[in-house]
Amino acid sequence: MTPISPHSSSHPVAGWIDRWIDPNRMPEGPRGIRQARIVVVEGWLGLLAHAILGVTLVLGEVPMLPLIEVAVAIVLTVAALAVVRWGGQVEGAAWVLALSLALTPVFQASVDLGIRDPALALVMLAPFAGALTSGARLATVSAVVGALGALVLFGLDVMGLAPEPFSTPDEAAGYAIVMVTVGSALSATAGVLYAKHTRHELVEAEGQSTRLDAALRASEERYRSLFDHIPVGMYRSAPDGRVLLANATLARLIGAPSPEAARAYNAIDFYVDRVDRDRFRETIHRDGFIRGFETRWRRPSGDVRHVRIDARVAFGADGEPMFYEGAVEDVTAEREARLALHRSEARFRALVQRSSDVVVVADRADRFTYVSPAVGPLLGHLPESLIHTALVDLVHPEDRDRAEAFLAEARGGVPSASVELRLRHTDGHDVFVEGAATALYDDPAVGGLVLNLRDVTERKRAQAVLVQSKRQAEEVAALKSTFLANMSHEIRTPLTAILGFADVLAEEVTDETQGEFVGLIARSGRRLMDTLNSVLDLARLEAGRGGLVEERVDLGDLAREAADMFGPAASESGLVIRAEVEPGEHAVTADEAAVVRVLHNLVGNAIKFTDEGSITVAVRTDRSGSPRVQLVVRDTGIGVDEAFLPRIFGEFEQESTGAERKYEGAGLGLALSRQLVDRMGGVITVDSEKGVGTEFTVSFPALVAGTEAADDRPVVLVVDDNEQAREIAVHTLADTFRVATAGDGEGAFAVIEADRPDVVLLDIHLGLSISGEDVMRQLRDTPAFAGLPIVAVTAYGLPGDRERFLAAGFDAYLTKPYARADLRAAVARATQARTHGVAPRPPTPAEGAWDEDPPGGGVYISRAGPSSVSPPARSAPAVPDPAA
Repeated sequence: MTPISPHSSSHPVAGWIDRWIDPNRMPEGPRGIRQARIVVVEGWLGLLAHAILGVTLVLGEVPMLPLIEVAVAIVLTVAALAVVRWGGQVEGAAWVLALSLALTPVFQASVDLGIRDPALALVMLAPFAGALTSGARLATVSAVVGALGALVLFGLDVMGLAPEPFSTPDEAAGYAIVMVTVGSALSATAGVLYAKHTRHELVEAEGQSTRLDAALRASEERYRSLFDHIPVGMYRSAPDGRVLLANATLARLIGAPSPEAARAYNAIDFYVDRVDRDRFRETIHRDGFIRGFETRWRRPSGDVRHVRIDARVAFGADGEPMFYEGAVEDVTAEREARLALHRSEARFRALVQRSSDVVVVADRADRFTYVSPAVGPLLGHLPESLIHTALVDLVHPEDRDRAEAFLAEARGGVPSASVELRLRHTDGHDVFVEGAATALYDDPAVGGLVLNLRDVTERKRAQAVLVQSKRQAEEVAALKSTFLANMSHEIRTPLTAILGFADVLAEEVTDETQGEFVGLIARSGRRLMDTLNSVLDLARLEAGRGGLVEERVDLGDLAREAADMFGPAASESGLVIRAEVEPGEHAVTADEAAVVRVLHNLVGNAIKFTDEGSITVAVRTDRSGSPRVQLVVRDTGIGVDEAFLPRIFGEFEQESTGAERKYEGAGLGLALSRQLVDRMGGVITVDSEKGVGTEFTVSFPALVAGTEAADDRPVVLVVDDNEQAREIAVHTLADTFRVATAGDGEGAFAVIEADRPDVVLLDIHLGLSISGEDVMRQLRDTPAFAGLPIVAVTAYGLPGDRERFLAAGFDAYLTKPYARADLRAAVARATQARTHGVAPRPPTPAEGAWDEDPPGGGVYISRAGPSSVSPPARSAPAVPDPAA
């Protein structure tokens, strides 16, 4: 109950009374305030009564003893008031005033009228005052003291020892009036104060009771709501298993339709294994409670749930259990997750333990805290023997600086730092390893630097062999080029003379037989010149030289021109040649001279290998519905044997050889035709039946009317030191993008500078050259290429690699091996993640043509669309040539 400040009273009398109470030691509660106020009122009324009595005694010239008694009473009263005002001792003051009120009238009567003294009436007020100011104890003491005083006076009177009175009857009557007045005032004041405070206490008590009732109801409602809605089953059950109380969660857990219906269940029936129930009872009876008890409960439907129980037992006065109560939690999902985690950890541990790569975890001092068993086959060490060993202790002395730099970058958070190092085997030989590192110091499951070490010794040896083979191939190619150049010079020089003099002789010789000989010389010379030109052209195409200028070409016009040109030759052989061109425009992007040469080779072969019948040069759209234009040369000649078809486009390949050879030719026409068609982004195929005829089909992507010849598709640069990986990416993307390739960092920079690709697929590990990360950083530091979208491609997929690569500056991340859809999605993410900021390429004198291979690799143009850039020659599936 809140204390009531006496100074808060608005009544002037109460305010005056409260000023005589110590404000610093204010009594607590209404009862204390009431007692203090009554004590103050008693003190002042008593002081007033004693003062009146003293004045009366002085004026009546009474003996000295009554005056001394009055003076003592006044002093005691003043002392009591002082104690309340400055000491806050209400209880002590109440005892002083009550006993003074009980004794003072007795003393006064003992020197005056004795038992007949009207002042004795004040003794009756002493118990009343004591009860109001202190309680029953003081009231009893005051009553006993007053009664004893009266009995003493009565005894003295009976024994005739009563004092000589000095008051007259009139004075006694006056004293009686004064005593009655003072007593009435004291009683009335005390009654008023008591009643007022009593009412206040009742009001406060009633209000407090109301508040307590409301708080109790709110508490019960909160408890009920908590009990009903807590996501843990709450219950109380009897020792025999009967459910006495259950909340909604427990009802759902045991399959009951409602908490009320749950009371019809028996907890003993829940247990799948009754042994668990016995263990539960044994533990809870022994300890009085149970914590984290896990068991299995079966619902009426048969569904088994794993539960965790926390409960206590309540014992009766006889020591027997009255009921169990507690909480039940469904931990089925938690247990399944825990088991899944354990299985995942076991699977991961098995993968690491059985991986051919060495997995190492190092602390911040680069000391190994874990080494996988694969270190044995790799370096000959036992895993436990390398604990607390540093990586640099195993590295070849010449590679230690690179190893320390690699570790420093990895500790600094460089995304998937990688390096190639030589490690020492226990038998003394060096092992080449490729290492990748991921800093996982903050991961509590790892708490260190994860190193992945892969044996690349065989790859390094293979690279060395490839480098040597490449060098030898380059030397052979150089010798071949030198040989061809020399032979061209040595053959062309005399051949020019032979053909020139043959022309002179043809004009001067008149003899028919000699003229026939001269014509034979001229034809043989021109045949030799054609063979020489074919060999040289094929060599240039295979070497990537011999630029093609692509432009808009109408195949229909070329077909008609070829039919007209070869008409006389066909007639001489008794053949019919015709052109069949579908209505409409049949424009493609190609080198017109190269297409004409291919067409002439095919028509010439058709005339050569057809004895009777016809030759058709047709132009049509692709019958499969693809947006392509087909150029078809069909004859009714001898056909090609099915066994020879796979070799028909080979160099110097002829179906008839040796003594059975009937037709002229070096077997280079179809090989040269295939190279030219491939360089122009087309496809050449053959279909033949022995004795029936042959049909060659050359197809090119159709050029839509009204569009430019230039291919506007985005260019994707694939940078990978593995040729097979480059080819896979090319064939995956070629139907949508123009694809350029590079085998190392230097080649990548050259292609990017020359062709300004739209996206770069960058392999992280580029062998002996700079890494993919270095290439990316240099591009980001170059203003012209800072906005170029770059996709990180790697065969490693350690945890956290993706985030680190993206944070380092890559726009997308792709791990090998990848699916076709994954590669396309990565290219799309990279182009969406960054605003393209590549500066345009400076113009070149011969845009779209190369005299040599592009630096660092080749640009392969999709066969699905035209291109203004000619790709280098590449091998295609062999298709037969009946004319070879």
